[in-house]
Amino acid sequence: MHIAQRMQPLQANVFADMDRAKARARAAGQDIIDLSLGSSDLPVAPHVLERSPPL
Repeated sequence: MHIAQRMQPLQANVFADMDRAKARARAAGQDIIDLSLGSSDLPVAPHVLERSPPL
């Protein structure tokens, strides 16, 4: 399949790249705290705020 030149920059998937990097780090024995998930347009859940230290 031929991809138009203007579409070339979109071939990389940053989320797939991050998943592969996390998998490599975990395989190397590194502890990973994954903060990549979430919805920045939604408020923080009350149970999370209850357990969070004051700012």
